[in-house]
Amino acid sequence: MPDLRIIIVTGANRGIGRAICDLILTKPDLAPLKLFAAIRSGDDLGLGARDDDTRQVLYPSLDIADKESVRAFASDVKQHGRVDVLINNAGVNLDNQYNYENAKRTVDVNYRGTLDMCQTLIPLLAPQARIVNLSSVGSSLKPYSAAMQARFRNPENSIEDLNQLAEEYLVSHPLPKLPLAIPIKTSN
Repeated sequence: MPDLRIIIVTGANRGIGRAICDLILTKPDLAPLKLFAAIRSGDDLGLGARDDDTRQVLYPSLDIADKESVRAFASDVKQHGRVDVLINNAGVNLDNQYNYENAKRTVDVNYRGTLDMCQTLIPLLAPQARIVNLSSVGSSLKPYSAAMQARFRNPENSIEDLNQLAEEYLVSHPLPKLPLAIPIKTSN
């Protein structure tokens, strides 16, 4: 019998993440398999109906934008063995309202959360393991100048360079308006 394969899919509750989990569970050549179908709520997605002696589905609670959640998740995964595939699918698309709060949440989940997942789980990867990072058309660089596109696509970028680009993105969004403090004269 082949070695147990451990596959992690983040954002497994719907859309592409759910479809990836469904597809993985139809592949007999991936057995024996332990699939971590990770979502923020940790709810049972019903994928386990396909559990058998060779396939097990786990539903850990994971918020990739929360470093403590990522650490706890990694600690749990470590108890099961080496990770063969990490599919970073979790993400948000909050650009429907162009403001700083949505931009920050988008960067915190789509960039920083994915980076944290990679950095935290790399030590748990099996030899020949794979990391797959997904993004949507919402992350298209078309709205940016050719110079900015070149900066994003530079294969020599360090994490510090990417962090700088994320900060520049945030600065380009309007900051939240803070209420003005107006002194009120009281009678004493």
